[in-house]
Amino acid sequence: MRHRRILKTQISSTIFFIFVLLSVIFGKAPAYGESGVSHEYKIKAVYIYQFINFIDGWDFQKEENKNNNEPIVIGIIGKNPFNDAFEPLKEKTVQDRKVIIKYFSGFSELKNVDRENMSHPDTEKIKDCNVLFICASEKNYITDILSSIRNDTILTVADMQNFLEKGGIINFIIEKNKVLFNINTVAAKRAKLTIRAKLLRLAKKIIETDQVEKQ
Repeated sequence: MRHRRILKTQISSTIFFIFVLLSVIFGKAPAYGESGVSHEYKIKAVYIYQFINFIDGWDFQKEENKNNNEPIVIGIIGKNPFNDAFEPLKEKTVQDRKVIIKYFSGFSELKNVDRENMSHPDTEKIKDCNVLFICASEKNYITDILSSIRNDTILTVADMQNFLEKGGIINFIIEKNKVLFNINTVAAKRAKLTIRAKLLRLAKKIIETDQVEKQ
């Protein structure tokens, strides 16, 4: 019983830390309020930065790469919903590295897409990302995007239905006017990423199997 009380306190402290961080940056608690989508995506931008601190396995964390100056790359593919949400964060570092944001046109924006032979023209640049946020505009192409990077060390993030079931790693949800997230641990394992227990405890739901595993 005492162990459970200690664990509950630790979880509450972690939640409080993120709550305070969001409040300090944006002036109010994480809520889907008057500013609607813009405020929602400011919160999601902060979470994406924070996710990096609670995940292991990227090349930049390896001993032989710790002294190089390569930045952490967050990619956004599709019709960008963030607008300027990353602006307050662009001068901040994560794990002592600069973070840069790269934007890629989605399949929904490309002309003459061949559904029989799906290949994104920027696939190699996308593979250089550490984090890839897949926008809702790409909901009809999720399987194609994920299959092309499934075995690369990329944290895939989205905010759409069935994203985790199709092999994504973290999916944002809105519940009771708050931004929450679910995690797919088997997809993280395929990407050779380890999600720390502190982040797992903050997830609303964790799934340990998906459509890729069932194939």
